[in-house]
Amino acid sequence: LFCGLGDGGVVVWKVGGSEGKVTLGDEKRINLGTQPVGLQVITTTTHTLRGQKETRTAVFVCSDKPAAFFSQRRQLQISHVNLHPVSMVTPFVTPTLSTTNEDHLVVITPTSFVIGHLNGIQKLDVRTYPLGKGPTGITLHKGSGAYAVLCDEGEFKPCTLQLVSGVNWESLASWKFDPDEMPLCITTIQFNDDSSEYITVGTAYIDPEEEEPKSGRILVFKVYESNKLSLISEKEVTGAVQKLADYNGGLLAAVEGMIHLYRWQEGGGLTLECQQVVHLSLITLDVRGDLILVGDLWRSVTVYRYKAVDSSFDEVAFDPVMRNGTLSNAAILDTETFLLADHTNFITLTTAEDHRLTPTGRIRTGNLINAFRKGSLINPDYNTDPPQDITNGYQFGDPSMPLHIRTTNSWIYGSLNGAVGMITPLTPPQFNFLDVVQQAIIAVCVTWE
Repeated sequence: LFCGLGDGGVVVWKVGGSEGKVTLGDEKRINLGTQPVGLQVITTTTHTLRGQKETRTAVFVCSDKPAAFFSQRRQLQISHVNLHPVSMVTPFVTPTLSTTNEDHLVVITPTSFVIGHLNGIQKLDVRTYPLGKGPTGITLHKGSGAYAVLCDEGEFKPCTLQLVSGVNWESLASWKFDPDEMPLCITTIQFNDDSSEYITVGTAYIDPEEEEPKSGRILVFKVYESNKLSLISEKEVTGAVQKLADYNGGLLAAVEGMIHLYRWQEGGGLTLECQQVVHLSLITLDVRGDLILVGDLWRSVTVYRYKAVDSSFDEVAFDPVMRNGTLSNAAILDTETFLLADHTNFITLTTAEDHRLTPTGRIRTGNLINAFRKGSLINPDYNTDPPQDITNGYQFGDPSMPLHIRTTNSWIYGSLNGAVGMITPLTPPQFNFLDVVQQAIIAVCVTWE
């Protein structure tokens, strides 16, 4: 149930009930603009990656900052409209327009009368929301639809953990760290035998007289239905907690050249299950299935697998030396393929052979890559939660992989200067065509070796 307010806000409730009684719950308020709001139910038609027609119902918000609400993966989403202000909107159908397979709208603004349609939400919409402080880390808490953001509040002020609305980016809750404590990493996790979703943060205590931090903490937070943020567990460690990752229901932590695997105790609390000495300057930690990739600034990467039988880590493969400068980031594509990014702006594709990581290709991006994430720059071809094994058994780069699986098996990288790129598998015809284009470019342009 949607209710438009006179101050530019929209209130949304989930409608439920039983035994003939209707109830309203899970109230959310979204502030879009400053003028009175009008509401209209509309439909939009798009075509999926499989070429199928898909009709979606949405609620159009008429205001000085119009938007459309729709449901995706059982979550309420909002898409802003690039036409404002909007006074009124209504569906519009004629025999001529009905042949275009698109749902048209009549949009009234203070100065115009517009006939058009809403594009399928496939483009990357970049918007900036000022937080008033410096964000240093972010993770999505799916249960609440909110983002947990690590923030630097400025000189002489403690850092904070902010819980921010995923709809309008308003602050929902805040938590302060100790004055000399620096948060370094953040992730969400659902521990084994526990249905709750937790936010975990790794920190270090900073002493100006020490070259390296000697202590830190792993903090576990819970978000309640009222968007209350509560610290429910903390674990003190020797050294800075540099990276955290969810490892099959356990918490994997990189702490001063070591990786620690923690399990969640019944009733709350972390207990150390095993640990492994890895590298000196650990900068990246990635997990896929039972594989663990550890990246070192100077000694490149090593891949491990956890053995539950004797609670130890077994080395699977390693790359003894970076060939193009020092490592900046790394990621696991599948059980045999890995991405390495270095400080000379190259991304190298490697495969595991005889306990070694062997280069099979590379590309110069012109940007220093400091993050890899599983994802796509277009909407996946599903409205429900994706399957656990979204590759359906295919390996990365398999030419027989269908288009919709190749797209959802893509990776996004982020660079130091703010550029975002996408890495996705290609079919042999696609690869051959782009290789011809590449050779033509090389013939007339200066290249880097």
